[in-house]
This record gives sequence, C-alpha cells and structure tokens, in this order.
Amino acid sequence: MADISIKQNIDGNVNDLEFIIIRGTSNAVMHTRRRTYYKTIRGVKIPKEKQRLPYDPPSSCDTDLSHYHDVIDIPATVFKNGVDYTIVGMENELMMQGIAVTQVSIPGTVERISDRAFFHCINLQKVTMSEGLKSIGSNAFCGCPNIHDIVVPDSVMQMGDAVFLKCQNLTTVTLGEQMRVIGGVVFRDCPNITAVTCKAEIPPTFMFLDNAFTPEVYEHAVLKVPQQSIDKYRNAPIWSLFKNIEPMYVGRGPNDHPQWTKNDIIGD
Repeated sequence: MADISIKQNIDGNVNDLEFIIIRGTSNAVMHTRRRTYYKTIRGVKIPKEKQRLPYDPPSSCDTDLSHYHDVIDIPATVFKNGVDYTIVGMENELMMQGIAVTQVSIPGTVERISDRAFFHCINLQKVTMSEGLKSIGSNAFCGCPNIHDIVVPDSVMQMGDAVFLKCQNLTTVTLGEQMRVIGGVVFRDCPNITAVTCKAEIPPTFMFLDNAFTPEVYEHAVLKVPQQSIDKYRNAPIWSLFKNIEPMYVGRGPNDHPQWTKNDIIGD
C-alpha cells in the first residue's frame, strides 16, 4: 500500500495490536511487529531466550504477537489523537508461524487478507471473515492443520494460490456468491474435506488446472451449488471432477425444504 507513514503504534484496548497510519488519510493498516519491536504485553513475561535488542536482526516469521496472543480480534477502527482510523488492510506475513494463535476475527473494513498472513499457524482453529472482504492472498492460511470449517463471505471475489494448502483437518468449505477466480492448489493436501458449497451461480474459474483439491476429495465429498447451475458445474473445469454434485437452496435453513408448505405440517 503506497504512501504509508512511519511506524506508529495506536494505543487502545485492541489486544495490543499495532497499526500504521496511511499518510494523509484516516485509514490504517495492521502492522507486523517483529521481535525488534518487543514491548511489554500485560500479563506476559517474555522468556529471556526470546528477547532481542534493537540492533538484533528481525525474524521474518516470529512476531511477539504471534507467540503471546491466542485470540486475535482485529478492530474495524482505532482511536488516536481525536481521530477514528479505519483499519483497511494488513501487512504481508502478519501472524506467520504464530504458534499461539487459536482464533482470528477480521472485520469487513479489511478488503484483502494479505499473503501468508496466517501461514503455518498450527494451532489456529477458528477464522471469522466478514462481509466487505474482497480477496484472500496467496498462502494466507496454508499449513493450518486445526482449521475444520471455512466460510468465505459473499463479498469475496478471488483467492490466491495455496490459500488453504495443507489444512489437513479441513472438513467443510463454503464459497460465497461473488467468488470468481481461484488460484492454484488452493485446497490441495486437504484430504478430509467432505462438503464443498459454492453459492456462485457462475462456476468460479481456476487459474491453474492442476487439481485444486486432493484427488480423493472429488470421489467422496459432496459439492453443493445453486440448483439452476448444476449443469454449468458439471461441465466446468475442476468442478466437473466432483462425482457428487447436489443442489443447494440459498437462504433456506437445513429443515426448510422448498417443497414444504404450511399445509404439509400436521397439526397446523
């Protein structure tokens, strides 16, 4: 992101996160805090062997936040010097290899999840993405074996390469209505996927025809798509590899079958 001011911590009750103000705007991006930016985090004692002096070289994949915060709740706005700054983005490798991170919540003010933002966060279990997000960068959640379910908001239009590569315990995937472009090997080495729901009426295009999913997923997983689009998915590259393609009913609950009417309910 261009024209970013010098690093400036915005204080506030926001999990001790650190942000960079974009010069000349009321926007800010979330900053990757390296070891050289260590400061005391309330209630946490940094082990001596992990402490570094300011002149020590920073580690590209070892941030103080990633090691000492388990729940990351990125705020939509932060307040400093009388100004509410909107959080519109995040730096690459934001929480890469964050061994302590178990949950992350991303507000809709953030339009893009950056490349390798949560790469190899081996204890990450729950990811909450909000409407307003438009794209997910390459390797954003690659190597996160404890994620079980992913719901990509309707506002997301594209995903980069290997976004969920090697998420071995991922079981269910939901892609939103506006999904258009998906990168390579995005769900590769995720053998336990049992259900994929894609709400887009036009089958999203895969940038590389290299088996975006692990081969066995095409055999045992169910692909659910809009009823009117079943034939399109059956003839679309990659999607056509799924052996089980079923209709989904957008906006209906699991017990709200479209053929039911009020008169069908006994005793009503």
